[in-house]
Amino acid sequence: MELARKLANDEPVTGEDIRDAVVDVLERLAQILDEQIELLERDEIPMGAFDKNEETATIHSKLWENHETVTIRVTPTLEDEEWVNNQVARMITPNKGAKNKGIAIESNMGATRRLWIERMIVAWTFTKGGMSVPVSRNAVRQLPTPYADYIYEKLMEYQPELDEEDEDDFFGNASTPIVESDHAPLPMRKAT
Repeated sequence: MELARKLANDEPVTGEDIRDAVVDVLERLAQILDEQIELLERDEIPMGAFDKNEETATIHSKLWENHETVTIRVTPTLEDEEWVNNQVARMITPNKGAKNKGIAIESNMGATRRLWIERMIVAWTFTKGGMSVPVSRNAVRQLPTPYADYIYEKLMEYQPELDEEDEDDFFGNASTPIVESDHAPLPMRKAT
């Protein structure tokens, strides 16, 4: 753009330079809008990273009552990972007067599956005695095991599968030296 060059070189700018720059910008905006309209018309709007956060799926098992469905978010966020990991393992520091001054780690590894179910459910149509049961931490804990198994299985189906190269990048391989890391593997990723 002529205007940008003149401004960068501290050269005088004319009204015509400004008009030309504005016309260039407007033409580029029109081109972008035309491209977006074409994508809309073809129903091919590319999804971005943050669009995936809102993707949901409604699931139903053939073993459930006909009216029973669960809507789940299918893409976990970094916050979801942190929340589950923080629930699974906690560091406990001793009280000021305690004899043992070490740090204890409380582990709840058995709760991982339930925590993911709890975190990813958006809504459900489960009932008790003909009344709707709202989604809550306590209600998730009360789910019959076959229901929880099915929901978790479906959550896992939506997670990307890692091919062999991705697995090596993600998990490393036997010939790669182990380097200490502050990062735990993501529990919602599944390997092929």
